[in-house]
Amino acid sequence: YYYFQGDPGHVQSVILAGVLLIVGIQIAMMGIAAELISVNRKLLEDIQLRIKKEEMDSRAD
Repeated sequence: YYYFQGDPGHVQSVILAGVLLIVGIQIAMMGIAAELISVNRKLLEDIQLRIKKEEMDSRAD
């Protein structure tokens, strides 16, 4: 009987584990995206600073 019916308690655990795994992967992906956005922002700030310096140098000449 047990072999044919299976253990019903494990199904909920497998479903919960799957849901938590998906949530964990999504959190990791959001962390990676946040890091990439941060790096992009720093690069844009550096580019903007260089452009402003070039404009100031060209006006001084």
